[in-house]
Amino acid sequence: MIGFIFLSMIVLLIALSWGIVKLSKPASSNTNAVIDSSILFIFFIGHISIILSNYLSPYAEYYVQIDRVDSAYTPISFEHAPSFVFFYVLNLIASFFVWTKGKKLPPLTFALAVCAMIYWTIICIPWTIQFFYNSDPKENYNPGTAWFFMLAPISFILFNGSIFLSLIKDRDTNWVRNQYKNKFLNYLNNKLIDSQKRSIWILIIFLPFLVTILCILMIFGQYPDSMIKVFTDTTTWTLSQKSHPPFLDHQGHYLCTVAACGSPQIVKPQRIGLRNGNPIIVNRQLSIANAFENLIEIKFPKTHRIIRRNYDKYGYPLSKRITSRFGANLTYLLMKPLEWFFLVFIYLFSLKPEELIHKQYRNPS
Repeated sequence: MIGFIFLSMIVLLIALSWGIVKLSKPASSNTNAVIDSSILFIFFIGHISIILSNYLSPYAEYYVQIDRVDSAYTPISFEHAPSFVFFYVLNLIASFFVWTKGKKLPPLTFALAVCAMIYWTIICIPWTIQFFYNSDPKENYNPGTAWFFMLAPISFILFNGSIFLSLIKDRDTNWVRNQYKNKFLNYLNNKLIDSQKRSIWILIIFLPFLVTILCILMIFGQYPDSMIKVFTDTTTWTLSQKSHPPFLDHQGHYLCTVAACGSPQIVKPQRIGLRNGNPIIVNRQLSIANAFENLIEIKFPKTHRIIRRNYDKYGYPLSKRITSRFGANLTYLLMKPLEWFFLVFIYLFSLKPEELIHKQYRNPS
């Protein structure tokens, strides 16, 4: 079912890309339309990866104490994100006009749009590098996930790069004169038309363009170096320069906790207990599971780390899917054999097994 949905989404994106190309460039040959559709498809994939990566991992700033099972630290600083988003939108507008109109734009407009695209392409390089490494030993971060996160900046680089290549191949030099009322802008426009080295002019315009944009962003509370800090004012990622507070303790028996919320006549709740300051329903199964973990942590610490790491990886996501009383009851019954195993282990290795079970999830005071 998931494979069918994924395939349908790909087909839909291909059809959408082809439709947009045919609407925006009706005179294009089929070969050029296929190339443009491929470029647009890459562009859509990049945006989908941004949406899904944010959905899969709720992000927090470096100074927030997080539960690593529930969330992760953001690779993009929220404080400096407005500058990042501004240049993204600027690139989006610029690339659309350059992609659809190319050199039919007035020379100065064309040069400024290309400057915006060049700067965004430069930004995408550290954005890609940011995902090379993550010091957080969170189990769901692996090279495959990293490449998925990289899809967005890489797709933007490919999208802009393909537009630049099409511009190089385009020999059209029929620029339009007198497009601006302002004399200085009109002067620059005419200079660009008369020049035989327009790429040099674009490089000359690039620095003043960037300084002007950064000054505008400073008026709205951003910093001149926001596009550096957007990557460095983070934690756990490749370019991060900040440290984070200790992770919140997420020790818990997720499946047993969910199971304790089933029908009282089946799961037999005993009392309300406390875990990390939060009230939870406690039954004997949950107390036995926690007592077993306490014991194995003391007796076999290496084994405990392996069990806990894998349980956090698989048990917690599974418990989030159990949302009905029927599911809780079923989980309770399925966990019964493990409960009996835990109980035998406790009686074998604990001098006071019932006392150990009884004290679980109780206020120490």
